Amino acid sequence: MRGADYVIKRTLFALATVFVAVTLNFVLFRTLPGNAVSGLKCRACTVQFKQARIHELGLDKSKLTQYGIYLKDLAHGDLGVSLVDNKPVRGELWEPLKNTIPMIALATFF
Repeated sequence: MRGADYVIKRTLFALATVFVAVTLNFVLFRTLPGNAVSGLKCRACTVQFKQARIHELGLDKSKLTQYGIYLKDLAHGDLGVSLVDNKPVRGELWEPLKNTIPMIALATFF
């Protein structure tokens, strides 16, 4: 029974760690000055275009609403769309993760 308790405790600790990391990520990027749209550098980026993009990304909503949407999207595996090339971020991350996941699994096993 003692081994099962250990696994349960470690799993809960891992989930809490992920939740804290996700929350810190959200807070960090929402409290710093500027946003994803203000960093766009293009000649065709008019004020109207940027305002439409802010509305499309939901950056004009309250922080609490944004956090709820952020958690819901993460729970469903939706990491959003890249602002650079309009491709899903999940697809962009898959290539590096293909190499990283086996290393993490082996390190955890040993």
